[in-house]
Amino acid sequence: MTDLQATPDPAHPHDQPFLAHADVLFLSAERLTVSPAEALQGYRAVCDPAVIVVSLGAQGALLSERGQVPHLQPAVTTRPVVSTNGAGDALLSAFMWAYFGGQSAREALRLACTFAAWKCSEAGGAAGHLSGKELSVLCSAG
Repeated sequence: MTDLQATPDPAHPHDQPFLAHADVLFLSAERLTVSPAEALQGYRAVCDPAVIVVSLGAQGALLSERGQVPHLQPAVTTRPVVSTNGAGDALLSAFMWAYFGGQSAREALRLACTFAAWKCSEAGGAAGHLSGKELSVLCSAG
C-alpha cells in the first residue's frame, strides 16, 4: 500500500522510490496538477499497480484496477457533514481493512466511502470512526 495523498503528478521525483514498489496506490485529487483521469494514465505508465484510488472529495473516488475500465464510486451521504478533517485517512484505512480483508476493490471502495462519510459527520480528525461491524451494518442497511 502506497499513500501519496499530496502528490502533484506521476512524474514527481520524490514519489518515484515509492512508486517502484506500489501494488495498491492511493492519492488525492486535491493537489494534482493534471486531471484525475490523466493521473490514472500516468501512474499506469510509471508503475502499473494492481489498484489505484484517487480520492475526489465530495465527488467520491475514482478506482482503477489493472486491465479494467476506471470506476467512479460516488460519494455516500450518511449524515450531515461537520468536518472533512481526516476524511482521506478514513477512506484509506477503511479501504485497506476491506480490501486486504478479502473484499473486491469496488466493494472495498464503497465501504470506504461510507466510512469516510460517516467520519465527516463529527468534528476533529480522530472522531467519528466506526468499527468494522458497525460499518458492515451501516452498508447493509443502505
